[in-house]
Amino acid sequence: MPAFLAPASGFIRRHNLLPLAFMLFLGMIFLIPRNQIYRTFLYLVVIPFFLLAVDRNTLAAVARSWVWRFAALLLLYMWLTVFWGQPTRNADYFNYARRALAIVVFITITAALVMIPGFKQRLFRWLIAVAAVTAIVTVGWVLFKGHWYSMYRFGAFGFSNANVAGAVYGVLLVGGLFYLVKAKSTPAQLWLSIAALIVMTIFIILTKSRGNWLALILTLALLMMLTDFRIMAGALAIVIAAGILSWTTGVFDLEQLLVRGDSHRLEAWLHFIEVWRGSPWLGVGVNYDPIFYAADGVGVWHAHNIYLAYLAHGGVPALILLLLMLGAAFRTAFASAQPEDCGLLAMLVFICLHGMIDFGIFIENADWQWLATWLPIGLIAGTEAAMIAQRTARPAESQSGVAATG
Repeated sequence: MPAFLAPASGFIRRHNLLPLAFMLFLGMIFLIPRNQIYRTFLYLVVIPFFLLAVDRNTLAAVARSWVWRFAALLLLYMWLTVFWGQPTRNADYFNYARRALAIVVFITITAALVMIPGFKQRLFRWLIAVAAVTAIVTVGWVLFKGHWYSMYRFGAFGFSNANVAGAVYGVLLVGGLFYLVKAKSTPAQLWLSIAALIVMTIFIILTKSRGNWLALILTLALLMMLTDFRIMAGALAIVIAAGILSWTTGVFDLEQLLVRGDSHRLEAWLHFIEVWRGSPWLGVGVNYDPIFYAADGVGVWHAHNIYLAYLAHGGVPALILLLLMLGAAFRTAFASAQPEDCGLLAMLVFICLHGMIDFGIFIENADWQWLATWLPIGLIAGTEAAMIAQRTARPAESQSGVAATG
């Protein structure tokens, strides 16, 4: 680093400005509908702080993470599909490269911060608080505006789509169960965390996103076999009780949920299978416009299945890279899992289950996708990097101890 930047670097490190800027950036995604605002904050504040504060050893450790490597390869490959995909504008070559690079940088920053002891707990304490407050204010605003709550599907200020809101809240909820409820904290912090998680659970129900409900219930049920049964059973009971209470009090109408059917998912899956068959090996390109119109004239914008989406857009290599990234993530999540800390595993299970029935490829500028998908991947990559750093440090310590003894 140039000498004239050393004072700025030292100031950022001493005052922990990078973690603060990073958490503020994530909070802005919840609260600000205009994504250009928090994207500008990312480019002008978070990334410069990171470049000034990070050290080479941390970057080297992150680069040794297989989760990070496969994520970077997946994003690089998806950008390359622009060259052989659908006819494109010249600007697309730059725009998709910028998106892919920004996501890799975001994953790298997240991973580097995870190597700071206690950062995950601080991060989740902040995110859960922001999510709970956003949910309360959103519901209050909708009711103040006079919407009939039994008909309304709740989003949030930064997530106008209810399915998106439910996905973000679901990922953070299952992670927060461990990083807040099971973390060392004062009684006041514990009860505030539990209250915030209950608020988030109610908000997920109000989104009326059935895919998120199913993914949340299955995630909690699966984790019962791996972690503290009482915590997971209690969380699952709260989710089910909140759902029954919402139904019996008229917050949502069961008939309305059934009338929605599969929300064109079967048609979307069949359509994207046909798209993939047209270019099975290399895909139709990340810039392929996926919209099509269902039999009833409704426009469908994505595959409603992330695995099928990557297969259609990027062909067999994209699906393999996606599965390798998720496989490496599961390996790290299992290796780091303890009865009192399965937060990484919980988030990953939720993402993989929900990905079977919703969304498409995740290669957008900073938005909800970064919270729902790339943030957990970055957290897992950082955990793997920390584990690798510890393993490499032990032989060095042993050798120095032997040398000292001799």
